[in-house]
Amino acid sequence: MTNDIVLIGKSKRFRAQIKELGYNVITEPLGMATEDFISEHNFDIIMFDKTCNKNLELCKKVKANSDLLGVSVFFTDIKSSDEIIKALTYGADFIHNLSNKDILKATVSKALSNKKSILDMSKLALTDSLTGFDNKRSFEAFKKVSTEDALSIFYIDVNDFKYVNDTYGHSVGDEVLKQISKRLKDGSRKGDLLFRDGGDEFVLVTSKVPEKYLPKLKKRVEESVSRGYVDTDDGNKLKLNISVGAINKESGEDFDEILKKACENMRKNKAEIKRKISFVRCKGCTAGAHKCSCE
Repeated sequence: MTNDIVLIGKSKRFRAQIKELGYNVITEPLGMATEDFISEHNFDIIMFDKTCNKNLELCKKVKANSDLLGVSVFFTDIKSSDEIIKALTYGADFIHNLSNKDILKATVSKALSNKKSILDMSKLALTDSLTGFDNKRSFEAFKKVSTEDALSIFYIDVNDFKYVNDTYGHSVGDEVLKQISKRLKDGSRKGDLLFRDGGDEFVLVTSKVPEKYLPKLKKRVEESVSRGYVDTDDGNKLKLNISVGAINKESGEDFDEILKKACENMRKNKAEIKRKISFVRCKGCTAGAHKCSCE
């Protein structure tokens, strides 16, 4: 993968030096505002030469833009201590005279390494370590930017999860969650989003489907999980089983209000599952019911 570096106001000679190091050099096109140009492209490094007010303000906006997380800002032609202080105040990451090729190479390499570390840390902060799904923090951020989107939402809860933890221990409970997560992921479509919203609660978000197809999609979600089992140390097989509440969200509707309704629908679905033990089947049992018919 070639890393992209955008140059604002640099000479052709400087561009050539960066290209020699194997990086893709991009310059702002004529007739396009620099701020728009930066916002619309996924650059790794942005290099300014002068500390004019325009460049300093752009630097400040880049560092405040969460979509440009990890992007380093260079000021490459600063000569006075006042300019250095000013650039640092506005958020510059590196302030060097980069005419020396070795210094340029080392500085760019360090900036790219920093970006990777920042993005890796950001991903860890937004990812549930057990399931690999986006976590609650990520879901909260998603809700804030999705008010205008028309979506189908499926609120998912694992049935009798407390019973599993109390009877077989948390290690088996964790395995249940991992297996359910895997089956939800395997059964999802390209573009679907999966979040872990709590201990045994998940949310599947898809592009909006027609209302008449919502029950069919809900059933598909349930069946993607219900075919699975988790073995226990005592020879039992725990049948994976979930309750699902499905609802459509129209553009402009409050996400949290719709989510409450999805949760209510999930609880209604859970109440329809009459047998209390929905996981346990004895060793060798082939009964299809939620609760083993041999008990």
